[in-house]
Amino acid sequence: MKQIIEAMNQEDSADVEAKRDWVKNHYEPHALDKYNTVEGKLALVDAILTNGWVSAADTLKLQCLGITFGDALAQHMGLDWVAVEDEYGRDPAL
Repeated sequence: MKQIIEAMNQEDSADVEAKRDWVKNHYEPHALDKYNTVEGKLALVDAILTNGWVSAADTLKLQCLGITFGDALAQHMGLDWVAVEDEYGRDPAL
């Protein structure tokens, strides 16, 4: 199958936002604005990994961390989220 790259649809966006929320919810409610910075995103990923809150078998949680890392890259480098579909399925990408 040929790889298809296109804008994310509503379902893609909702999935990415749910994964983003799982990570963001590790912040106390009064500190959620820290996610707005690259440093805040990366510090949160580091804290989750350092504290062992995700194991190598936690595929969904690792995908959530990937979205947050992607958000940091997108913010720092001016990248945009897209959807990529191929023989393995449909996934978000930068």
